[in-house]
Amino acid sequence: MNNFSYQEKIIFWAALWLRITVLGVLLWVSGEAGITGYGDAPQYVSVANNLVQGNGFTEGPYPDVLESKRPPGYPAYLAFFLKTGFPLWAAAVLQIIMSSFTPILAMRLARLIGLGNNAELLVGMLTASEPMHIFYSVPLLSDSLAALLFIWGVYHLVRFWEERGATHLFLSAGILGIMNYIRPIGIYLYLLLPLAILVGGIVLDRKQWKNHAYSAIVFGTLFFLILTPWMFRNYVRFGAFDFTSAIGQHLYVYSAAAVRGAAEGTTWKEMKQRLLSEIEPVLPEPRNISHFANRHMLRDRAKEIISAYPQEYLKLYLFSLQSFLIAGDYHELLAFHNIMDEPKGTRSFPMIFASKSISESIAAVKAFSREPYWLIAILGRVWWGGIFLLSNFGAWWLWRHTPSSRFAVLIYVFFLFYLALVTTHLVSGIVGRQRLFIHPLYFIFMAAGAGAIFNWLRHRF
Repeated sequence: MNNFSYQEKIIFWAALWLRITVLGVLLWVSGEAGITGYGDAPQYVSVANNLVQGNGFTEGPYPDVLESKRPPGYPAYLAFFLKTGFPLWAAAVLQIIMSSFTPILAMRLARLIGLGNNAELLVGMLTASEPMHIFYSVPLLSDSLAALLFIWGVYHLVRFWEERGATHLFLSAGILGIMNYIRPIGIYLYLLLPLAILVGGIVLDRKQWKNHAYSAIVFGTLFFLILTPWMFRNYVRFGAFDFTSAIGQHLYVYSAAAVRGAAEGTTWKEMKQRLLSEIEPVLPEPRNISHFANRHMLRDRAKEIISAYPQEYLKLYLFSLQSFLIAGDYHELLAFHNIMDEPKGTRSFPMIFASKSISESIAAVKAFSREPYWLIAILGRVWWGGIFLLSNFGAWWLWRHTPSSRFAVLIYVFFLFYLALVTTHLVSGIVGRQRLFIHPLYFIFMAAGAGAIFNWLRHRF
């Protein structure tokens, strides 16, 4: 840590202390289940156990069917600890240590685009202390490590633009490509980011646009080459040159189930079970809904359902997009740890709003606000909505007043566009941790916006 500034050291140790404290509480209250029982953690542990036992890359109930939905990085990480005899809480400790560097990278990215010391410190404090960032660094989930790699890759991409150094271009493509082996949140960034580099060259540096076009091709090619080993494995095993089979499953059990549930006035979970019971008898062997062999049937069925209810789909998409951008997980975390009760028999915000008029939706929000669980959910959206608006204002202000930061602003806008595209096939089941990777960018541009407002007020009054 010799290269760390004093501020960075304080932020790192604060982030580490907060996360270790949460880990200690979880282990004390629930034992190992505190880190292996939340979200997708049981599935990751199941795959890791099968790897150690020599069953290959498979998951629990289908020991003879190779896994095709999840990439190998995170299960292999857990398998290392299981194979060497270390307890799984040791994997959580190492994960916490690594994720505690995320605030430091966010601070350095803020410095790189020209923010001052106060704004840089604010970015570090927010990234280190935000509850979702703290909690999701602790259970055996891949989100926090993917977020670390994401902000690291973005840092090198922006640094490449600032310094025109090929090394940073290679590092960015390599880090962001490897990130997808931990969590496949950016498998199409090999198309999106080269486009951002090309647009940046045309808009921001027109005289050198050909050089930027060459850089875009190099970036996209290297990124794609990093993905190809796993895609080739899927081609050999399943006949599909693709990175993950999850997209067909998501379309059917998230988008189609949510749309039909909204149209028929039932919950997403109930409709999900109905759709699964309808499709499973006609699936080809193996009857594993996430298998590549079933992706075409799932996509076709999902498209039929979505096409039958276009109005419900549009409403769900718009509400799910705002959930993706501004929802918090605080109420779900409190309910999971039995700090408060989750009301039974209620539907999610998007499901309710998709099946009601505007006046009925407003009445539903008022009714929700009487329940502590939903009140915290609403306040979480208000909080993150304010952060999102302020970050967008900060991005606009930097574009207008700090030309050197414009490429970073462009990257931010492209990532928001990417989230909008992702939401088109995932209009239910969206939770705040799925956008954990972009939070540091929120905080960076929010700090810029807050600084601009503070300076205006200081000169005004």
